[in-house]
Amino acid sequence: MNDKLIAFESVFERQKCKLIESGALNAEQIDETINLYLQNKTDPRLKYHKIVCKKDKCRRSITVLYTNQSYKILLSEQPNMVVFVFIGHHSRYDRINHNC
Repeated sequence: MNDKLIAFESVFERQKCKLIESGALNAEQIDETINLYLQNKTDPRLKYHKIVCKKDKCRRSITVLYTNQSYKILLSEQPNMVVFVFIGHHSRYDRINHNC
């Protein structure tokens, strides 16, 4: 996976900052989750899975570590790039994917 480019959508970055500022998550949790994904996306702690989405056939999901599956990260695995799209609470994640 290290040969792929990594990108973060501005929505992801804004939501990440809000979650850290509110104390819902900390930067270390998020960084550790992303690093684990980059090293071994099938690690069972990540709960990695494909999202059925008409708008983005490459959409995947992982669970933020140490959140009891309450917080999710949506990403898009393109052939040469991984784009981190969203980070947030599972209920918002469900709404986003429902309209996909």
